[in-house]
Formats: sequence, C-alpha cells, structure tokens
Amino acid sequence: LIFVAAAEQFGIPSVLGLNQRWFVLTTRIFYFLREYPQDYSMAATVAMVMLVFTGGMVFLRNRIIKKREFVTVGGKSFRPHVIPLGRWRYLTLSYLLSYIMLAVILPFGTFIAISFFKFWSIHPKLKYLTLENWNFILFEYPSTWIALKNSLFLSIVGAAVAVLISAVIAWVVVRTKAFGKDALDTIATLPVAVPGLILGVAYLWAWIRSPIPIYGTIWILMIVYVSRFIPYSLRSSESALRQIDKSLEESANISGASWLRTFWSVSLPLLKPGLVAGFILLFVTFMRELSCSILLYSSGTEVMSVTMFDLWHDGMFPNLAAIGTMQLVVTAVCLMLFSKLFKIRITEVVK
Repeated sequence: LIFVAAAEQFGIPSVLGLNQRWFVLTTRIFYFLREYPQDYSMAATVAMVMLVFTGGMVFLRNRIIKKREFVTVGGKSFRPHVIPLGRWRYLTLSYLLSYIMLAVILPFGTFIAISFFKFWSIHPKLKYLTLENWNFILFEYPSTWIALKNSLFLSIVGAAVAVLISAVIAWVVVRTKAFGKDALDTIATLPVAVPGLILGVAYLWAWIRSPIPIYGTIWILMIVYVSRFIPYSLRSSESALRQIDKSLEESANISGASWLRTFWSVSLPLLKPGLVAGFILLFVTFMRELSCSILLYSSGTEVMSVTMFDLWHDGMFPNLAAIGTMQLVVTAVCLMLFSKLFKIRITEVVK
C-alpha cells in the first residue's frame, strides 16, 4: 500500500521536477495531457503500465494476507506500559526532536514566513516584509473564495457520503449472506490499486461526452473523491463492525425490525466512534486532493489544491504561501470544531 501511495504521488514530483523535465509516471501522464498537441494515446499507454504495476502490488498484498490468520492473544484487557530506555533516552529524544524540526517546523515555518515577504531569498531582509500577498489573496484574487467554498463543500459533504456508503457496504459484507457480497467488497476496494491521476483520466474520458451533464460541474469531483477514498473508510468500518456482538442485531430482527431499521437504529449508533474518525480523516484527505482535481476541474469548480498549483505554475510563490497558510488555518479550525462537535480528540483519531 505504501508502494501504491508513493507511485501515485503527483503534487510533489510536479513541483520539484516538472520545470526541470524530471518526470515520474504521473507527471509524464499529465505532460502528455497538457502539452500541445495533446497525446491521449501515449497518456493511456503510460497509465496502463502504471496500473499494471500498482494493481500487481495490491494483488500480491491480498494474496499474502489471505494465506495468514491474524489472532489477538491476550487477556480481557490491555494496559499499555512505559518501556524504560535507560541511557538511550537522550539519543532517542534527540532523534525525535531532530525529526520534528527538519520535517515539520522548518518547512512549515519557512512556508508561513514566505507569505509575509515580497520575494524570498536565501538571506531574507526585514525591509521586504509586506502584507501585500495576503491582501491579494483575500481581496483581489477571486479564485481564493471560490476554491475555499468548493473545498469545504466537497470535504464535508463528500466525507459524510463516503463514510455512510462505507458503513452500508461493511454491514452487507460482514453481517449478511447476500449474494455477491464478496464481489461488492472487491469492487468497492478496487480504487486502492488505481493511482489518483489515472482515475482522473478515466473519469475525464468517461464523462466528457456523456449525455448526463456532469462534466464541468462540482459533482464529478464529488463522485471521484468518494469512489477513490471510500476503501479507506470501508476497512475501518468493517473492523469496527466485527467488534460488535451480533446478538444486538439479532434481537432487533427477532423483534420484527427490518434490516434497514436494524442498521439505522442498532448498528449505526454503535459504529459512530469509528465513523467519526473516518469522517475526520477523509475530510483532511479531501481538502488536499490534487491528482484527480487537476484534470477534472473547470472554471468555477476550482479547489484549494488546484488554485495553489496554478499559483506555483505562474511563479507567484509568496501568494502561494499565503493561500497555503490560509488552508492550514482553515483545516485546523475545522478540526477543532469537529473535536468539539463530536466530543473526540483529534490525536486519538490519528492514532
């Protein structure tokens, strides 16, 4: 899964290598689709090569897992305990602090600082401090608020839809003996093997000439977001459902409740903690999605990631830093609101 996640990366390789013509498979596909004249046949060929590799890795992973049995051995409860590190504690602390400094504080601090300078250099000077970047992003650049509105709508509504669909699929797969439930589970998890850019290409070609007027609207982004990331919430829903005793649902069935009433009144409330955690994780994922959006957006359906990509492409790096900082703040505020609303700690969701 890490291999697939690394292979489908588009944003980082495009920012670091596209201008220097250092290509990976995803940026090569994007290049074929955006150059003039567009070369759809080569884009499809590279996409198929990439799909074979990623699909093969997912197939191999499933074969390995199916041959093993996973059993938790332990008592009725588990209590975590502290492991004394002894003389290694200072080395471990230094390693962790170094990682936090180099991987989190330094890049994010630099990114935020750039938003307050007219331009960025190796030796920035205080005389170049300015709020013009923020004034441009907040009041002069119309795409900012359009992209923010679209991103919040897709992230909140899309995450809720994906979590609800995954809960229904998980209940059918785990609790019922419905015909074709294994096929349903396989189809629902199939997007894991498909890199985001390839999925975007597939939706582009499937809907661009469709009689249903969905291409060029925000709804095509909603569909591709949900279909791409539903496997992540599906696995957590199935895991949570397996921990719920069947006797509760059987009691509802004996009392005359239909399967829909049983799911809505019994299963869904018990799944709430897992579903809330899945919703929050999908919200963050939807807010930063780029691979599919870059191919499917149109005027009026821009999202934050696409807007930042356009600013980078135009060389407006301080403005890019400002809108990126804005997205960080908005995401953090939303997570705090979700934490208060659902009475859940965000750190527990991450764990």
